[in-house]
Amino acid sequence: MGEIHEYGRLRQSFGASDFSDAVRDAIAQLDVVSAGRGIQVDADVASRTMVLGSAVLLSRLACNMIHNAATFSDPVSPVLVEPIQSGDTATLTVRDRRIGTGEDDRERIFEHFIQVDTGHPHGTGLGAAIVKRVADLHRGTVTVGSQPGAGPVFRVTLLCLVERGDNGDGSAGHGKRGTN
Repeated sequence: MGEIHEYGRLRQSFGASDFSDAVRDAIAQLDVVSAGRGIQVDADVASRTMVLGSAVLLSRLACNMIHNAATFSDPVSPVLVEPIQSGDTATLTVRDRRIGTGEDDRERIFEHFIQVDTGHPHGTGLGAAIVKRVADLHRGTVTVGSQPGAGPVFRVTLLCLVERGDNGDGSAGHGKRGTN
């Protein structure tokens, strides 16, 4: 019951947040980690993708996704970060070249303190669980696709704030999607 109350309290503090800024911030924070392992993070971040949410939590979501890819990838492996806005959704896709995850482990990835890649014992097993919790809080979805031997593809999809046009006073209005 306390968790539901906490979600409600956090949602009340949501406002218009630029998801692209959160992704750029995450990449900047992780440049040191990535460079230290010879991992190149390739990203082409859109200029502006507005969502209803918490800039701090969205930055944590992006940071955890990219950090996990950089941490668990083999050294000198590329990490591909693809933030895309399409219509009223914003999707962040993170791909890397580590060993893929079998179908049985895909849901377990999002459990607390679980690491399905036992060949790389790094971290606490909370990164993917935090990503899922933040996505859920923003009424988004998170999925992972993978096949053994191919790198995993983590994808978070959120609803965007969409332009409604002119308010009649010369200012642009924003409609809120997914705010129920």
